[in-house]
Amino acid sequence: TEAKQNSEIRSETVNKLVSASITLGVMISLLLIEYGQDIVAILLERGKFGPEDTNHVASCLGIFAPSIIPLLLMNPLGQIFQVEHRVKLVIRRLVFGTMINVVCCYLFLFELKLGASGVALATTISQWAMLCSALILMRRIQLRIHYKRHLGWLITLIIFGLLDLGISEALRAVHPSHW
Repeated sequence: TEAKQNSEIRSETVNKLVSASITLGVMISLLLIEYGQDIVAILLERGKFGPEDTNHVASCLGIFAPSIIPLLLMNPLGQIFQVEHRVKLVIRRLVFGTMINVVCCYLFLFELKLGASGVALATTISQWAMLCSALILMRRIQLRIHYKRHLGWLITLIIFGLLDLGISEALRAVHPSHW
């Protein structure tokens, strides 16, 4: 029974980590999508880097933004596997994600001719694939992930985040001098 309690405590800790990462990741992703062009312009528009380049980089940043959640979770989940002496599971996850990335990059770059946007999309897809595989592999170390709870939380945050962005866009249109 002590081992079962320990497993439940570890599972709850991992679920809290997932919820916190979803919260932070959604906020960062929506900020990058909404204000990415402004951020890129401030940081990079100098010399030969002009407005057209800013638009292109901001577009790629918007495509890459959804991969923030997996990026926030990959290192902590990898450390959990290492602590549990399950390094093979980390390697499987990395090999799986790398294979997905290579295939998607090939398809998006050479077949669909999407350029840098295709690379950003391939990276986003492979990051989510690695996260999903890591969460599925958690079962092997007796950690229960509350998938429905996290999916519900993710959808809720996205809905409210998009609603908030819509309101800010409406306010920007009404009072452009304040933005």
